[in-house]
Amino acid sequence: MIDGGFQSMGWSSTVRANAETSKEPEKYSTVLGTAYQVGNSVAWIVCAFAVGQFGWQAGFWVATIVMMVRAVTLLASRYHLEVKPRK
Repeated sequence: MIDGGFQSMGWSSTVRANAETSKEPEKYSTVLGTAYQVGNSVAWIVCAFAVGQFGWQAGFWVATIVMMVRAVTLLASRYHLEVKPRK
């Protein structure tokens, strides 16, 4: 319950920071909401497959590998991100 409260705090600030016009918050809210649902579903499916094939420890290893790949991707792309100034 506490975790859900902290996660819900990210919605408004993320949507507001990324929206440049008054119509864009709807688009960002839709993308963010879909990402939460799809990401959660995919995580359960991948974890269930890994645990079924390789044992309960594989559930932790798969999550670790996915997050390490994501961290390397973010570090590799951070210098290429373009920051647009607000108008």
